[in-house]
Amino acid sequence: MHTILHIGAGQATELSDWLKTGAERIVLVEPNPELAENLRQKTSGEPRVTVVEAAIACNSANNHLYVYNLPEASSLHLPTGLKALFPGLKTIATHRVTTLSPEQLLADQSPEAGQPAMLVLQCPGEEHAIVQALINSDQLKQFSQIHMASNPEPYYQGSPAVEETIQLLADYGYDVVRSSQQDPDWPSWQISRNPLKDKIAELEETARSLQGQLEARNRDLKELCQERDAFNQKLDFAEATLSEKSKTEQRAKTELAQLKQELAETNKALEDHKNWFRSQKVQAEELQAENAKLKSEIEQLKAALEATELDKQNPQQSPAAGQNELSHLEQKIEQLFLNQSNQLQQATNALGQHVTRSFIDQRRHIQSVTSLEHYFETGTQPLEYGQWAIGADLAVHLIRAIEHKNYDLIIEFGSGTSTVLMARVIANKSSQKITNSDHRSIAYDTQSEASGTLGKYDSYDLPQRILSFEQNKTHYQKTKADLAREGLADLVDLVLAPLVPIISNGQHNDRALFYDYSSKLSRIAQLYEGRQARVLVLVDGPYNPEGNVEAREPALNCILQYLSAHQLDIVLDDAQRKGEKQVLQSWQKTCENRGITCEQRFIDTERGAAWLSISP
Repeated sequence: MHTILHIGAGQATELSDWLKTGAERIVLVEPNPELAENLRQKTSGEPRVTVVEAAIACNSANNHLYVYNLPEASSLHLPTGLKALFPGLKTIATHRVTTLSPEQLLADQSPEAGQPAMLVLQCPGEEHAIVQALINSDQLKQFSQIHMASNPEPYYQGSPAVEETIQLLADYGYDVVRSSQQDPDWPSWQISRNPLKDKIAELEETARSLQGQLEARNRDLKELCQERDAFNQKLDFAEATLSEKSKTEQRAKTELAQLKQELAETNKALEDHKNWFRSQKVQAEELQAENAKLKSEIEQLKAALEATELDKQNPQQSPAAGQNELSHLEQKIEQLFLNQSNQLQQATNALGQHVTRSFIDQRRHIQSVTSLEHYFETGTQPLEYGQWAIGADLAVHLIRAIEHKNYDLIIEFGSGTSTVLMARVIANKSSQKITNSDHRSIAYDTQSEASGTLGKYDSYDLPQRILSFEQNKTHYQKTKADLAREGLADLVDLVLAPLVPIISNGQHNDRALFYDYSSKLSRIAQLYEGRQARVLVLVDGPYNPEGNVEAREPALNCILQYLSAHQLDIVLDDAQRKGEKQVLQSWQKTCENRGITCEQRFIDTERGAAWLSISP
């Protein structure tokens, strides 16, 4: 690394790391006068380090630095959202500081062209504005790496969420290489310039250049067409002139015929009166001389006529030659543009395939690294998302729903990652230690089951817990082991429920298979009799090896059969698939036929999910 530009250096705890990189130039920018003086004293013996005492702000009016009792929270902006996170946050000092715009800073401290450089941003509330300003001036690409520490939420007045800043960098050609969540309130990201995106930009610039060349060729072609039209006008004028010359020649021939006739008459008169006109010999010789002169003029007229014929032939040949040359030029231009377009398309396709493969490999690598970090930090194995399990994006929605809504019960069709995830959320919400006596399984005792009564559970008030159905024994055992390992088994009633024909209109439908749920749900209905419960239902099964695209369709009827009197939130995973779309249509029709109020919305996830809220 040749140059490191650190905006918001603070106490420069990373300085030793920057020096170890072998950087030839390190610029520490700090607006706090006390911290800036400490930095100057600390680096007085290091010629590679330059300290700039200034605040980097896109708006020069933001020249007050607010210092809080939380040092890393000091900012040019008021902590609107940060106070909610840290209620005890207080302002301990306010400094009026010198401000520089990002462009002014780089005018004096710009990295050396062609050398690797890193930009470090630790300026709460101002990161997005600095990145936007450097992108607008096209100066950000001088940095091959960016290290940014920022809040995940907009904690300062006028600052956006960090996702917007990361997306802005991605659009400009940067990719997140690594992120650290050691401090969840101030996570950090290591971001690098993606050479593939630069190559795409270069290809796009080449395409624009080729388009410009094509437009120039079209202009040249237009000029050639104009020259052709001008030449045709000249040809028309030459033809008109030739026509006029032909008329003049015809008049000369007529006059010549008349002269010949007169000459013949004169010769006849001369022969008849030869003797009498002998004395007029001189006059006769003059007439002969005039006759010779007329003959000479006739020869000249013939020569002029022949020259005119040649001129007439040459203009007729010239337009044809020009037209052939013009057609040949048009064909060459079209062929050149076609070859360039094909080459550009081939390069774009190959680049797109390479970028796609690189993105998939990078995503897998990041997931693996994140899993390892989670394991070494917490000692627990991370959950697996994607493929057959729910996606991480849907998991976030489920966590928020369970955290914000006081669900009495969660019913799940298809166990796995989602089961452990929801149990973790419930355990985290509980303010007391989970014990077997506090959280009893949803079941009848042996003596009361025979009599069909609830026995000791007559006054049972269900806590927030999960009832999960699983058809596959292997998956059932894996989920059971995962729950036991994390101490969550007492929160989940995990049921091995093979697929059985469902009952429709009092008869078994052998073609429609669903979980064996009736005994469990009937007991749940008895437990909640006389009270209204809030129930979350996750439909992520069953798996149907026969390829039935509507395998999940019976889920709604089975829930309504036992729990129609309660408030239901039903989540259907994989809602973008054809079968699930048909299931949603069937569910909507079922609600309409039964007169049930049903609100449906879609959750924007990778595989799509639908959220149905049903009120009794």
